[in-house]
Amino acid sequence: NAPKEVISLKGSIELPKTPKRIAAPTGWESETEAFNMLWQEDDQIYIYNTTECEQFTIASGAGDNQASFNGSPLSNMDSYSVAYGYDPQSTSTDYTVPYIEGNYRPFADGTGTTDGFSIENFGPVVGLPLKGTDALSKIEVVLLDNAEKAMATYTMTFEDALTLSSEEATKVYFPIQYKEGATTMAIHFYKKVNSKEVMI
Repeated sequence: NAPKEVISLKGSIELPKTPKRIAAPTGWESETEAFNMLWQEDDQIYIYNTTECEQFTIASGAGDNQASFNGSPLSNMDSYSVAYGYDPQSTSTDYTVPYIEGNYRPFADGTGTTDGFSIENFGPVVGLPLKGTDALSKIEVVLLDNAEKAMATYTMTFEDALTLSSEEATKVYFPIQYKEGATTMAIHFYKKVNSKEVMI
């Protein structure tokens, strides 16, 4: 089997002026609109159609809102879908999300052709203003349906414990995906006690 040709795609990604699906908490709108969604050096996208799926990795453009990606093309590049932040082939309902102050990496998707692609459909971002005296080791956001069945779990783990203040709120922005049928969410907070994760 001969190796597939390596091609370069151009892609753009920009934060919409108005966050979709879930609005920012009152008083946070101006900060949300001021977010910068920029490509990072290790960012990856998936391009796929009804029969194939390939992963592409950023080649140049880190720190900008446009970038080039290298990867193996689909057999038909006339039109395809793009997924960012998740593998469209995966049936998993467990996701890991990053903690980045001032920026965030949303779940998103879009479409493309041989000329390039655009990503326009951003998932929601949940804003959590946190006060307290604990040092958090992780946060979970669980989407629930009407029967309170978990539809998806998003976990943010802190390499260095996130130390809260009882005086000033620490703001955490939490990207999730839109899930058809989700009506509410549960938010779980954890800290380490004797090296074990304990929900608080």
